[in-house]
Amino acid sequence: MVARTSARAGSRPAAPPAPAVITAHQAPSVALDRSAASALRRRRALAAQVAILTDKIKVEDAKLKAFMGDAEEATVKGVKVATWKTTIRTSLSQTLVKKGYPEVAAECTVQTEVRTFKILDD
Repeated sequence: MVARTSARAGSRPAAPPAPAVITAHQAPSVALDRSAASALRRRRALAAQVAILTDKIKVEDAKLKAFMGDAEEATVKGVKVATWKTTIRTSLSQTLVKKGYPEVAAECTVQTEVRTFKILDD
């Protein structure tokens, strides 16, 4: 959004703003307008609520898991309401591949551009 200014009769026009200079270490920036600033405040409030609820869910999950013990299923009146199953996960260690087979790791390396959105603390 571009702010508009009007020149009053008899007043000097304002000097043009200095051009923005962006160096390799400085990212482009934008000032939030009232609407966007309100969205930021609402988002921060919602995130705080999510954090509180997530903590409460973890507490209840821990209680349920403690009750289930080694059982993989939980029921209420014969209806399955939860499962807690053990599975085996197989993964490839990038660290070991890079250490043992650096040429293969280099040949299989792919770079992609990612844009990460992050809300900073107040």
